[in-house]
Amino acid sequence: MEFSSVDLTFFLLYIHSPPPLLPYLLFAIFVFKGGKNYSAAIGSFYKDN
Repeated sequence: MEFSSVDLTFFLLYIHSPPPLLPYLLFAIFVFKGGKNYSAAIGSFYKDN
């Protein structure tokens, strides 16, 4: 399971923004799925929003 520094930065910034429960839930889902689609999912999420 690999994270780029950019992915981690955005993820940590998002964790500290309300509501805090959602990113933890999403992160748990990524972990259980093996994290293979982590970068793509986060990238598309930030592009859509």
